[in-house]
Amino acid sequence: MVINKNIESLISRIETQREWVGDYIGNFNSDQLNTSPGPGRWSALEVIRHIYLSEKLTLDYLRKKWSFSPQLKPAGILTWLRYQALIVSMRQPVIRLKAPAIARVERKNLDPRLMMNDWQAMRKELLDFIAGLPEDVLKKEFYKHPIAGKMRLDHMLKFFYHHTERHIRQIKRIGI
Repeated sequence: MVINKNIESLISRIETQREWVGDYIGNFNSDQLNTSPGPGRWSALEVIRHIYLSEKLTLDYLRKKWSFSPQLKPAGILTWLRYQALIVSMRQPVIRLKAPAIARVERKNLDPRLMMNDWQAMRKELLDFIAGLPEDVLKKEFYKHPIAGKMRLDHMLKFFYHHTERHIRQIKRIGI
């Protein structure tokens, strides 16, 4: 079972964010949340859908990878450097990383309640999956970020945190 204090703390942080997003958007109606701030820009709900999709696709990847009983490489200094480079780039407001095509959002008129329920249910599935993994997986390269490459599970959860933080700032800038 993988849930150690570090993982538990990271899970708590990303869950606090998800709950904050739900509380924040609860102050607005569906039309406001689905309104794009301009051409080619995502609405608040499209931003949330993107966060959800990136996490769901990650869960799908982890499940598929685990189903093959993979021989995971131990994480080393290069793993840590890739993770650090990703986080540093995410903290820079001038650096914009384009979402991979599979994690882009095209759907319009999203239902806020349904979106938050989907995110919560998927997050529970992710946490249950992590809890079912053996502890030695924590020291291995198990997660593969589409740009930065292979990382440990704690790096993945930290990435989720920074990714969501970046998009929370985006939602606030939308000005709903």
